[in-house]
Amino acid sequence: MGLYNPRQTIIVTCKEKDLDNAITVSWHSPISFNPFYYGILVAGKRKSFDMIKNSKEFCVNFITEDMASLALYIGTKSGRNVNKFKEKKIATEHCEKIECLRIKDCSAYLECKLIKTIELGDHFLMVGEVISKIEGNNKKKLFQNNITGLYTFTTTVD
Repeated sequence: MGLYNPRQTIIVTCKEKDLDNAITVSWHSPISFNPFYYGILVAGKRKSFDMIKNSKEFCVNFITEDMASLALYIGTKSGRNVNKFKEKKIATEHCEKIECLRIKDCSAYLECKLIKTIELGDHFLMVGEVISKIEGNNKKKLFQNNITGLYTFTTTVD
């Protein structure tokens, strides 16, 4: 699997009714610049998939290298069984243009409105129109690195 590694790790946050949730994602990409579309790939069995599909919005949180333990926690816990934000006491703030939380101190955020969902094998491509992009800090970003083992991370060099 080293062929396409490392991949930048992000956390996608979402909300449906009164429930906030997050999912760790490393399959994501810009889709179009004009209009600005961003795509995330999510397995259909995930709680976040249903929440994004129903609420029609999500926030891409570009996390930093010091958030590796948070990415691992969010990526290994199910939103069906635990409220990740409460259990982990994740520092959050409200998004500017969508009804969703975002994780504090990320390097950037994309607030998206879901425009299309496409089934592709065992995952779904969820395409969002970026309605707000927010610059955060300049810290190094986190990358998933399955070359050295499952759930390992790396970052860039100076």
